[in-house]
Amino acid sequence: MSSLGRAVAFALLSWAACAHQVAAQAAAEPAQAAAEPAPKAAEAAPGHLSSPAQVSTRGSAYSLPARTWAFDVGALGISSADAYARLGIGYGFGAGFQIDLNLLHWAVGLFNVNARWQFLDTRYVDMSAGVGFIYGHGDWFWIATAERLASAIDIMALPFALNTSAQPLRWLQLDLGLQYGHAEVWGEVGEKDSLYAEAELGVRQFLIRPGVHFYVTNATSIDFMATLPLYTAAPTEGNVETELPGVIFGGTRTAGYRKLPFEDTWKLEFGVRSRLTTGLYGTMRLHYGQIASRLYGAKVYPSFEVEWRL
Repeated sequence: MSSLGRAVAFALLSWAACAHQVAAQAAAEPAQAAAEPAPKAAEAAPGHLSSPAQVSTRGSAYSLPARTWAFDVGALGISSADAYARLGIGYGFGAGFQIDLNLLHWAVGLFNVNARWQFLDTRYVDMSAGVGFIYGHGDWFWIATAERLASAIDIMALPFALNTSAQPLRWLQLDLGLQYGHAEVWGEVGEKDSLYAEAELGVRQFLIRPGVHFYVTNATSIDFMATLPLYTAAPTEGNVETELPGVIFGGTRTAGYRKLPFEDTWKLEFGVRSRLTTGLYGTMRLHYGQIASRLYGAKVYPSFEVEWRL
C-alpha cells in the first residue's frame, strides 16, 4: 500500500476508533440517564469553550452565532487563509450563515472572501458547506521587500468545503472535513512565483481533514488536526501562446499543472486554545509538514492566533 493509502487509512481508522470508544462509554452509562434525552454537550454548557458562542469555527462545521463579530490576529500560518499572517474579520448573520475575510491579505493585493452555511444543527451531528473566492494580480501582490514576489501572473482560486462535527461528550469534539480547491493561473510562472504553490494559493487540491478536540477544562482545549491531500497539482513553469480574452485575465495561460506527491503536501497540527477572558481567545499551534519547511525553512513550526468576539 502506498504512503498516501497508509496515511489516509490510519487517520480514518483512528477517527473511527475514537468515535467507537465514545459510543461504548455512552452506552455504559446508567439506564436512567440514558433514558432521558440528553441535550447536545455544547448546548448544555453555555459558559463552556465548546458552546455555540465560543466554539472554534476553524476546521469545524460550526458558524458564528447570529449578530456576532469576530476579529482575529495571527502569524506564521500555513494554509491559504492565513499564510504568513492574518488580520481576519467575520460576521454571523444567523440561520448558520457566516462570512469572513483576511484583511492583511487584502492589504498586499490578495483579495479573498469566504462564506459558510451551517445547514444541519442537531443533537448528534452538525454539518456546514462553505465556498471561498481568492484573486491576486501579480503587479498588486507585494510584501514589504525590495523585490516583487510575483509580477507576471494572475491567480483565481475557488475553495469548496463540506464539514461535519459532533460533540458526543462535553469534553470531546470530532471533526471531519472534505475540501476541493480549484485554481487558475494566467501568465508566465517562474521561480519567483513559487510562493503561490508554497502557500497553496495556486494549487488544485482535494483533501480530507480529520480533527479531534479535547476540552480539558471549561476554558481550554487541546486540538489535533491532519490534512491529507488525495490530489494536489501546482502550476508548471512557462506559458503557452494562446491569448485569453478579457481585461482582468488577459495574457497567456500557464502551460499546465503538475501533480505533487502526497509526502510533499500532507501536514499535521497540534494546538492549545484557551479563553483568556470574556470574548477573548488565544491559540498556539505547532505544525509539521513540508509546507512549513518551504514557507519558513523548518518542517516543525509554531503559529499563534488571538480572536476577539463581540
